[in-house]
Parts: sequence; C-alpha cells; structure tokens
Amino acid sequence: MIALDMSGSMNAIDMSEQDIEALQSHGREPDNRFEAARRILKDFVRRRSSDRIGLVVFGSEAYLRFPPTLDYIRLLNALDGLVLDDGRRSQDGPDGCGNQCTINGSGTAIGDALNRAFLRLDKSKSRSKMIILITDGKQEAGKMDPLTVPKYISALPDKDRVRVFTFQVGSGRETRLPAVDPLTGRPMLDRYGRAVYQRPERPFPTDPELLRQIASLTGGTFHDS
Repeated sequence: MIALDMSGSMNAIDMSEQDIEALQSHGREPDNRFEAARRILKDFVRRRSSDRIGLVVFGSEAYLRFPPTLDYIRLLNALDGLVLDDGRRSQDGPDGCGNQCTINGSGTAIGDALNRAFLRLDKSKSRSKMIILITDGKQEAGKMDPLTVPKYISALPDKDRVRVFTFQVGSGRETRLPAVDPLTGRPMLDRYGRAVYQRPERPFPTDPELLRQIASLTGGTFHDS
C-alpha cells in the first residue's frame, strides 16, 4: 500500500531562487513536492510485474483511493487524476476546495493514513506486506496517533508483520510557494508569463525523527530527499 501525502504544503518548491530562475530561463517550471513524489511513484508502479499495489491519500483526513490491484494502467490513471489542494476555497468544491481537489489539504493525518493502509493489507493473504509512506510534514490532523499502528505492528509475530518504509520529501531549507494574487485568487505571473514563487508565511515543520521511528518499529527503513 502506498500512503501519499496531499496536504497543502506539498505545493512547496524546494529550490533556491537562482535555481528556479535558471530553470525558467529554459522554459520550464520546477516540480513541487507533490509532482516530484507522483513522478517517482509512477516510475515505481511501471517497474512492478506481479505485486498488488493500492493507494491511500491523506490530507486533513485519509481515505482509500485505489484498492490493491495488478491493473497498473488503472492505478497510473488514478495517480494522474489526483488534484492537490492549492488553498483556494469555494462553496461548490469538495470540503470547500476551490480547485476541485481530491482531498482537503489543511492538515497532515499520518496516523489515519497508516491505519487505513494497514487495515487494507491486514485482509490480504500475501506473504510479504509493506506500506510506503510519503510525506513532507509532521502530524497536524487526524484522529489517530502516528505511532499507534507501528507499535501494534511491532507486537505481531514476524509472519504477520507489515513493514513501513518512510520517505520524507522536502527539507524546508529553501522552501517557496507559488504566489497568489490576493484580489483574483489566481497564481501570479511575471511579465514573461512565468510563475512567481515566494517564501511561505509560516514554516512547514518536518519530523524526520517520527518517520525514523515508524520505520524502525516495523522493520522498514527511512529515506529523505
């Protein structure tokens, strides 16, 4: 099971101003954290041949987006169809999301995401089970403590273990967000039609120690970008 963070901070760009300008000078825009994670996930799925893979997405809540499947084409299409919350709000969108986002990104419910992924795997009869958790932040939403599921897994017999591999995207050292026009709510562009990026009003806290703990308790490994 893949548990993919879709909180609002996944809109962030982790590049210096100089590197962004260099990329834009060649007619390209930098990938945000979510696009970088999605690209890596799609490559991971394409390299599978006989592994059932499912997808949980999470922001302020967590839900099963795609059950474990061997139909990689449909899973890739599901990944392509994910829409990250860009912070705009509307009375018409789901959870008030102005850009028809897949899930409200106003929080990071890591514990709930692990619970949904584990419960789905717990029904499986596969001999090898794992969760790939991809997130950029710390627990800031949800009902379940992020260590509840890992501690439960650590008490299971080895044959019933579900390993959790954790991936932290974004370091927070060179964090920028797309600038938004306060009057129109639309992304701001410079005179050349390129996106404008600015420092966020508040830092996006990361919690690598939590991700290390989750991985260690379950026999997985921690990775950062």
